[in-house]
Amino acid sequence: MKKIILILFSLFFIFCIDTFSQSGTQRTKSEIMTLFADNVAGGISAQDLRDFVESVYFKYTITKTTATDYTVGTTEAGEKYGGVIYVTGNATITLPAVGDGMNFTIITVGNYTVSADPNSSDKMYLDGVLLDDGDKATNLTATGDMIVFTYYSADGWYASSNSWTDGG
Repeated sequence: MKKIILILFSLFFIFCIDTFSQSGTQRTKSEIMTLFADNVAGGISAQDLRDFVESVYFKYTITKTTATDYTVGTTEAGEKYGGVIYVTGNATITLPAVGDGMNFTIITVGNYTVSADPNSSDKMYLDGVLLDDGDKATNLTATGDMIVFTYYSADGWYASSNSWTDGG
């Protein structure tokens, strides 16, 4: 019975998310599982439910347009989880430290040189090839170049591109 009430209460929050003035905190899967382990003590708060909704319910894809160097997740933390970064100038896009479930896309708009630079402690597989530590992916200065980053492991990214190269 408690589980049914919890599920109904959670669904209520999902459909009414815009009516709450307090914002939620995006949490990892393990944090959510800890919060909702069994609730025997009845300790799940309204804020815990807002955090749950913030963590699992995205209403739209977050987009960012930049013509200068930029770090993914600076404008909005959610862009690390399905965001699209449009680059309209020569720039280096710094990747956040890799985290479970992260994925985002970088697209060039115009004939610009763009590099995607991972966190110093993260590895990067670029189109199936493991790059040396500290190496970045760089496009070939063609408009519409695209690279998609997805979580690969706790210590690195997998990047799929339309011919980005090892930028050293």
